[in-house]
Amino acid sequence: MIDPAIVVRLLLGVDIAGVALLLGRCFGIALFALGLACWPGRRRTDMPSSAKRAMLLYNVLIALYLA
Repeated sequence: MIDPAIVVRLLLGVDIAGVALLLGRCFGIALFALGLACWPGRRRTDMPSSAKRAMLLYNVLIALYLA
């Protein structure tokens, strides 16, 4: 999410620039929100609220990044 160029360099051994950095950061934010949505809650009934919280976090982070 912070520097996708390092991850791509370590995994694939190539450098990225331009639009690939933008997409890498957006996908990093999306993966972070997905991990938050899948994080187990205390009860089974916490699942809808954790998914809502994750979607809110995703929308806020993407809006801040793109602004």
